[in-house]
Amino acid sequence: MAYFLSVANRKGGVGKSTTAVMLAHAFAAWGGKRVLVMDLDSQCNASLILMGGEAWSRARLNGLTISDYFFDLFDETHPESRDFLVHDVGDVRHASGKPLALSLLPGSLMLEDVQGELYVKEARQSKDPDVVGQRVRGRLERLLRRFEQSYDIVIIDCPPGLSFAAVRFENRRPGHRTLPAGLRFSDGCRSHCAAHRGEAVRGRSVGNTHRQASLCLPRQ
Repeated sequence: MAYFLSVANRKGGVGKSTTAVMLAHAFAAWGGKRVLVMDLDSQCNASLILMGGEAWSRARLNGLTISDYFFDLFDETHPESRDFLVHDVGDVRHASGKPLALSLLPGSLMLEDVQGELYVKEARQSKDPDVVGQRVRGRLERLLRRFEQSYDIVIIDCPPGLSFAAVRFENRRPGHRTLPAGLRFSDGCRSHCAAHRGEAVRGRSVGNTHRQASLCLPRQ
């Protein structure tokens, strides 16, 4: 099962998307991991970096963005979720020229609106806002976790502030860590040095087990 890593900060313009994309490339290129980036930011910067504006525009016109994924599969009666993923994204390659095992669930300008529509849709079943919010967050979480069997690491580029999908993932899931974007320079230096020494990024395993596990970048 995959480890989930959220890149989050309530402030915009602090480098969340850049951090998410660079981590994805590092884990895929140096660590040999199968990586999926989920773009939950309606500014779609991670998507534009990884697949380019033209390809992202095609995904939007074809209804293959994360907002379409949430809306179409919310009731779990629509297409296979894998159809929404774009594979072999990014402009980094292995030395052999082989593309990285890096995939993307493209972002959408309409994501916040769609989440609001799903809330209204679920509100028809209950008048308790807390119950409605919990149901929406739970369903979005199940949709995002559909991919965990196919990847080693899932990196979530969160929007500024909070959203139904991001809040659900930023809190309590085992096998999930939240990385605050906008680290101090000294913190970045320590992380960079640790990566080159091949030190582990540690966390709990997914599921009911609580053993320590490691995701390592290889020594250079």
